[in-house]
Amino acid sequence: MSCLIFYRRMRRRISEYKDAPLERMVHSPQYGLTMWLTGAIGVIGFAIASWQLVLSLLAILRGN
Repeated sequence: MSCLIFYRRMRRRISEYKDAPLERMVHSPQYGLTMWLTGAIGVIGFAIASWQLVLSLLAILRGN
């Protein structure tokens, strides 16, 4: 039940910002969620790339 209340509250807050100018859009809950998701995806991508680099270096060092 609390999830339904949270969802309705979130939808109402998003609808308030839907036709707002850019200054208000920065403070919208949808903007915050988007930025959080973008940051999380960036961190995951960086971790995968770093791990691939470590594996590549180990393969090169063992090959020599």
